[in-house]
Amino acid sequence: MAEIELAMYIAEVNQSAIISKNTEVDSNIRLISDKNKVLLIRILISALLTVVALVLPTKSTLWTIIQFATYFIAYVIVSYDMVWAMIKNIISRSNIFDENMLMSVSTIGAFIIGSYFEGVLVMLLSQVGDVLQEAAVNKSRREILKTLDMRP
Repeated sequence: MAEIELAMYIAEVNQSAIISKNTEVDSNIRLISDKNKVLLIRILISALLTVVALVLPTKSTLWTIIQFATYFIAYVIVSYDMVWAMIKNIISRSNIFDENMLMSVSTIGAFIIGSYFEGVLVMLLSQVGDVLQEAAVNKSRREILKTLDMRP
C-alpha cells in the first residue's frame, strides 16, 4: 500500500513521471531529453568557437573584429533561449527576476565592458549545469521507479 502512495506522490510532483509495474523502467526515462541533446550540441559548437576566438591573434583591428564576431556568434548560439525567455518574461510581466534575467544581464554586461570570453564562459557553464541537472533528476526518478518495481 505504501508503494502505491509513493507512486501517486511522484505522479503529483511531476506529471511526466511514468508509473509502471514492469521492469522496463530504464527505457521509459532517458537521462538526457531530445531537447537537451540539441542544447548539448549547441554547447559544444559554442565551446569550439570560444576556443577559436581565444587563440586568434589580436595584432590588428581586423583580427580584433573577427575575434569579437566569433565570441558574439558563440554567445548567441549558447544563450539565445535564455535571452528570449528573459524578454518574454519582461513583456508578460511574470517572474521577471529569475535565472534567465540574472544570466542574461550578467553576460550582456560582460560583453559591454569588453570581457567577451567571460560572458560566453558564464553562459556555457550555466547551460552545462542545466543539462547535468536534468540528467541527475531523471536518473533519480528512474532509480525511484526501479525501487517501486521491486518485489519482496
